[in-house]
Amino acid sequence: MTVAIKVDVVAPTTRQDGAAVTPGEVKSWRLGIRAQGASDFTPAGGVNDPSVTTRTIGGLTDGTYDVQTVWTDSDGVDGAPTTASITIAEVPPVKAPLSAGGMTLSQA
Repeated sequence: MTVAIKVDVVAPTTRQDGAAVTPGEVKSWRLGIRAQGASDFTPAGGVNDPSVTTRTIGGLTDGTYDVQTVWTDSDGVDGAPTTASITIAEVPPVKAPLSAGGMTLSQA
């Protein structure tokens, strides 16, 4: 079974050197993903419209993943990467219907 995750990103406000970034300076952003412990990120999509701040990454199986975003400014300079981790664990489906104690449960 594979699942998808939704990644919401927030535009940067400062550069790696601490200088301010204005919204008009952000040109694009890209995503990378890797299984935790792997050395390299695999490209997982990019966006050339900085007003688009959501992307979905599909085809993931059980495990822990690192997701990385990198913004690029209007001069083509990359910002500092931002990385977050997520753990995916398969939940077995509920056998429908399951009745107990006056309740009936089923998978949505």
